[in-house]
Amino acid sequence: MSVSKAIFPHIIDSTMLSAFKSCPQQMYYRYIQHWKSQYLSIDLLAGGAFASALETTREAFYLHGEDSEDAIAKGCIKLLVEYGENDPVTDTPKTYDRMLLGFIYFFDEFPLGADGFEPLRETGRIGIEYSFLEPLGINHPVTGDPILFSGRADMIGHYCDGLYLEDDKTTKQLGQYWNDRWKMRGQFTGYSWAVQRGLDMPLEGVVVRGIAFKKQSFECAQVITNRSQYMIDEWYKQTIRDLNRMINMWQEGVFDRNWDEACNAFGGCGFQDTCAAENGEEWLESSMERRVWDPTVRKEIPYAEWVAQWEQNK
Repeated sequence: MSVSKAIFPHIIDSTMLSAFKSCPQQMYYRYIQHWKSQYLSIDLLAGGAFASALETTREAFYLHGEDSEDAIAKGCIKLLVEYGENDPVTDTPKTYDRMLLGFIYFFDEFPLGADGFEPLRETGRIGIEYSFLEPLGINHPVTGDPILFSGRADMIGHYCDGLYLEDDKTTKQLGQYWNDRWKMRGQFTGYSWAVQRGLDMPLEGVVVRGIAFKKQSFECAQVITNRSQYMIDEWYKQTIRDLNRMINMWQEGVFDRNWDEACNAFGGCGFQDTCAAENGEEWLESSMERRVWDPTVRKEIPYAEWVAQWEQNK
């Protein structure tokens, strides 16, 4: 399938890398052509609102010195604003009132200033919503500028006498499967590589905190996952190989399909009808819309606006 008019991304993140390994064609549709569903995902909405509320609360407490009750109250307001008027009509535990109760419950389980995690302050900025942009060592096929690896952790700071990242997850269910899924998570291995590059400080690991939203209750859990230098080095070498493959497919105009598990994973790929049809891109035009995820600001922007910015800056 011709991709000659599609703009190759100049910023790569762990989600894009994971999508490429799962199915290059799906990654192309979603992150190079930027096709997205026209329908609202309540899980994405709720997760984003929860993350914004956490950031607001932690900044109020750690940066501005407000007491925990006032800081949590500000987070509740932020959650409602981010959630907007999108209360779902489907049968889900992630209604705005349940999200509010869960938000308060989260800080009952991980109380501000008493959960053992202290945000980093030595770098001149507080370690809340720690973001980075690190050159990967490969240049963009059009502009020649370095391709950047982007990421954003909820916190970076001191925990158990070491430097750790902290990442919060909302989910439907906790348990051993949830605990184990972070052991080899490429997202955290890439983050460990970026911290080494950007801060020149040894990172002990990642503290992963989860909250499960159930219909009648909430549940929290914490897992600590570590990354050896061997794992970090291997992640980087594979990322370079994957990025070169990605560029080659873009230059050749053909992205491979994974005719297997990727089509049915997580409820089914949204591009199945496109891949099954000879003129599948006509289906995209009528069934989806283009929005561009900007990992540097963690927001989607209209496709036309993004293209205009690209043309201006290239």
